[in-house]
Amino acid sequence: MNWVRVIVLGLILLLILGCGDDVAVAAGEDAGFVSEIREPMTGSVLRVEVDETSVELTDRVVVRAALSWTEGVHVELIEPDWAGFGWHGVVVEPGAIRFDGVGFRQETVFLLEPFLGGDYEVPSIGIRASSEDAGKRIARLDPVAVEVTSVLGESDGVELSPAIGLASMERNEEDNRMNLGVWIGLGVTLVSIVTVLLLTRHDEDVEEVVDPETVLMVASQTEVLSPDDLGALHRAMVELGREHEGIRVISHEVERARFSGGAVDHGEIQSAAKRAVEICGLGARS
Repeated sequence: MNWVRVIVLGLILLLILGCGDDVAVAAGEDAGFVSEIREPMTGSVLRVEVDETSVELTDRVVVRAALSWTEGVHVELIEPDWAGFGWHGVVVEPGAIRFDGVGFRQETVFLLEPFLGGDYEVPSIGIRASSEDAGKRIARLDPVAVEVTSVLGESDGVELSPAIGLASMERNEEDNRMNLGVWIGLGVTLVSIVTVLLLTRHDEDVEEVVDPETVLMVASQTEVLSPDDLGALHRAMVELGREHEGIRVISHEVERARFSGGAVDHGEIQSAAKRAVEICGLGARS
């Protein structure tokens, strides 16, 4: 009976010890990383904690950057380029500035999501500190390596038999041939549509081409010009100004009226067009 009690007590003790090991898994803490740096001239401190340095692809890495400084010191956190180091979906949670009776403290939390498996870095995080006595100072911590593993193991997935594999390949090839025919048909249709549109647009452009002299003559005889007609008059004067220097000054008047944003004085515009007609020697046509 005594032996039975001893055995039972021994089993209970083993279970207790085993449960104690599981509960005290400080692996979460040991797997993390803590680094701290003090800027000596200003006394400001940066402490960075990375909760895990080995995570799965679906996990987030939590980075806590805590700043401590005293009165008279201005401190700013230098945030790294997370996207440049492969992190995406970064969430930044800046905390409030707190005074503990001795100095100030602020903690910023970064939630980082890896895009692919592999080796990542929590880039160098730094501080920019300044004070009247020390001037401007910069301090940075070294990067921290993080290993991201894929959720799928090597044994995951289903191995296909050769027969099933060949049947799948044949279906894929047939689907590819069908898809190729569809894409060719769509491509021919698209090319035809674009060709018709280009030819139609070409005809329209040819029909709408008006020489600058005609635009000038019409504007000189029109009391009120629409915004499009005013733009056409401006372009015509710019083109004619290459041959007639006097028109360049008049084109600036039209340009100001066109782009000033205010009300257009159509009387002045018509007068400018008439002066340009005179300079070009087109008065005989009117």
